[in-house]
Amino acid sequence: MPRTKPPHSPEFRQHFVDLLLSSGRPLSQVSKQPGIAPRTLAQWRNAAWRNGSTSLPRAPKPDSLQREVDYLRILPWSWIASP
Repeated sequence: MPRTKPPHSPEFRQHFVDLLLSSGRPLSQVSKQPGIAPRTLAQWRNAAWRNGSTSLPRAPKPDSLQREVDYLRILPWSWIASP
């Protein structure tokens, strides 16, 4: 028999999306606390970003990527042929 209403209220979903985005903890760790499947929490997070229902930013780039970006910014670009 199909469910007639979602098992979790919008407030419940929003709370855990905000917790996920503000805590800096991995999605798998945040989803264990209330017993939510990680995929479900990821879907709630993605829906919140699409709908603009969260004022919290997306997660920052991992440190390794940020270090690479910083490194590329300081390279001497004079070796690139100019037109």
